Amino acid sequence: MHPETFRNLVNLKKIVLSFNNLRNLDKYIFNGLTNLAEIEIVRNLLKNLDKFIFKGLLNLQSIRLEYNQLEKIDEEIFSDLLHLKRINLSNNKIPLNVLNKSFLNGLSKLEWINLSNNVYKLDYMELELDKLPCLKFISFKNESYGNNIDLIKV
Repeated sequence: MHPETFRNLVNLKKIVLSFNNLRNLDKYIFNGLTNLAEIEIVRNLLKNLDKFIFKGLLNLQSIRLEYNQLEKIDEEIFSDLLHLKRINLSNNKIPLNVLNKSFLNGLSKLEWINLSNNVYKLDYMELELDKLPCLKFISFKNESYGNNIDLIKV
């Protein structure tokens, strides 16, 4: 996909790139889309994302990246997303036990995150969940390791 595919679409609110067999995305693909609120990149072949791919998306509230082949998430990838409320990273190949414990830092509005069915064992995770005051739901389900844990705050 060309890096300027969405250039000048400044009023765009939602992008759906699901079921496209995408193997990579240029780090500038979403550049300038300051009104973008939702991104869905579901069921593709992505293995990694550049840490700057979401930079400048000041109004982004929801990211769906489930059912890709993601193997790594940089600790800074979500750092600019101050309005982010939902992240779905389920069903990838992310070894979550090696995620930097600060990869969710600064996401004070985050309410929902799905990390289920990745490559990890729960006892090695060190996420700083106490820094997420709005968090209502997080899933660590992992059928491969027998983890069946959802945390729901009421």
